[in-house]
Order: sequence, then C-alpha cells, then structure tokens
Amino acid sequence: MIIVGTEQHSQTYGNKLMFPAQAVREIRENYKNHKHVNIIIFKDEFTEMQLSIIKRDAKKWNTNLYFKKIYSVSEFITYINNGDATVARNKTKISTVKIFSHGLPSVLDFGLDGKNADSQRFEIKHVPQLKREVFTEKPEIYSYACRTGNSDGRSVTLNPSYKYDTESIKLVEPNKSLAQKLADQLNAKVYAYLRRSNYTPTWLDKGNNEYKSKYMTIEDENVSNPLNPKDWFRKGWDEALWNPDGAFLPPKSGDSPAGLLQDGMFIFEKDKKEIKKK
Repeated sequence: MIIVGTEQHSQTYGNKLMFPAQAVREIRENYKNHKHVNIIIFKDEFTEMQLSIIKRDAKKWNTNLYFKKIYSVSEFITYINNGDATVARNKTKISTVKIFSHGLPSVLDFGLDGKNADSQRFEIKHVPQLKREVFTEKPEIYSYACRTGNSDGRSVTLNPSYKYDTESIKLVEPNKSLAQKLADQLNAKVYAYLRRSNYTPTWLDKGNNEYKSKYMTIEDENVSNPLNPKDWFRKGWDEALWNPDGAFLPPKSGDSPAGLLQDGMFIFEKDKKEIKKK
C-alpha cells in the first residue's frame, strides 16, 4: 500500500507532483510483479488530468495495481480497516505501507496548507483506530514524511536553521512519537525520520539521457511561481513537471533541524528502543 499526499504548501513546477512521482517509482522499482498493490492518493488540488496520468503510468508497471482516490483521514482509516467494493480486507491483509507526504512532528500531513488540511492530518490520536488484525504478522511501514519519529512539536523547530543542544534534544522523545505508536499498535517495523525529509532527489536525473527524454509537463493553473527557490529548473508557468517513469531517486534525510539531532532513517519496533538504519 503506497499512500500519496498532496503538495499544497509549495505548488511549483518541480514540487507539485513529487509525491505521486515517488509512488510510480516504487511500483517500477519494487512492485512490478505483485498481485496485490495499491496506491491511495489524497486528491485535493490534483487535476483530473494529473490523476489520470498518474494512474496510467503506475499501471504501466503493474496492471494489477488498484488506484484509489480519497479525501480524508477518516476515509483512509475506513479503507485500511474494512477495504471497499474492490478490496475485501478480510481476504487481503496489509504487509507493507509506504508513505510519501508532508509531515510535522508525529503528524502525517496529507493536505498541508490546503483548505481541507484539518481532515487530512493523521495524528497519534488516530493510531488506536487502526485494526491490528487487518495487517500481516510483522508488517513494515516506511514514512518518507518529515519527522514522523520526532515528538518535539514546538513552533521554534519550524525554523529550518534551528539546532538542538544538550537540553532541547531531550524533547525529541522518539519513544513517544507517531512512529513508535504505530509500531506498538500494529506490531510493525516502522522506518521514519527524526529530521525533515528531502524530496529534491525526485528529479535529480544525473544526466541520464533515457530518463530525461521522457520529461513532460502537465498544465495546472495553480502552478504559478517559477521563481520560488524550491522550484527545480526554474521554468514553467502554470505547468507541473512529470516523468512517466516516476521519480528518478527516492527521498533522503534532510538537513534540519540540525545540531545534536541525527540524520538518517530510524527503525522503530514494539518494546524496543529506536535504532538508526544502516
């Protein structure tokens, strides 16, 4: 199950479709031959054309893929627990979840800065609503959202230049984070960042001519700020960058908050202290 959030925080040429691009890459790289594979996408601010193209390109790599559009965390939890008319959850359990989205400390923010943000925010309070029995014995969850393993929600940490010292690092408390709560509730191995994540590698093609030859743009009237520093390639007006092959590289650990807070991805398991993934 691959969960895709929206980019409403910075709707630029390179940013707008970075989350679904990562989902398509996952199908291409890891799930070409799986009988049961599922992309769940929060559809706010994606145009119907974009959704159609994302679905087309994901199914190109695996024709079995089920592409489901949703609007809220409530709908998301219902689908996890019960399935729908297409997926019978009592017959198809969940073994792996990969999440591409914005995040805040211990929050999966699928609609950050959007008009429906409140209903698209998955928090610790939602974890007990997930049924353990609909997952396999030892499921794995990968969160590529920012700070899923970090409990420090102070506003001061929103500043990218913030650095942890010997006292403030005590407030991170990974053992109380969303990542740990998911591990405890579902007896899952959860992979998550303490720092922000970095999606810049999405389009870093390293000069690969075959990949570069497939770049295309999709019209989008909400993409209208080509001078934004986050706007990779700094071109395109009312257009979003896309590649039918999906992202070129996966996300990576970001640089902030820095100081004593470690970078990299951490592994969370039930009744264990988090450890840094090698």
